[in-house]
Amino acid sequence: MQGVTWRTGPLALRWSVALLLLSFLPLLLGQAHHREITDRSKAIITAAQAGIRAHPELSSPELDVLAEGIKVRILEEEQDWVHVELPNYVVGWMPASLLERI
Repeated sequence: MQGVTWRTGPLALRWSVALLLLSFLPLLLGQAHHREITDRSKAIITAAQAGIRAHPELSSPELDVLAEGIKVRILEEEQDWVHVELPNYVVGWMPASLLERI
């Protein structure tokens, strides 16, 4: 009776490569989860109504009026103003006091 030998052909190589690639999957998923929980660029509007403006000043014209509960993405901050992007990709400025980071 012959002993069992490991076949070193193309099939074994494919399985080895597949297992190697699968071993990186938990690492990639962990990094994505870490980015998600440490992301401080998301916020929600806490005021009943909040105007989004073209520039970070009260004299700037309002582009839109937003309702409480709308989620936005913070792009940058300048003094008491935040530059935000809405879910429909409209970009503008609003006072930081009108939203809360989530």
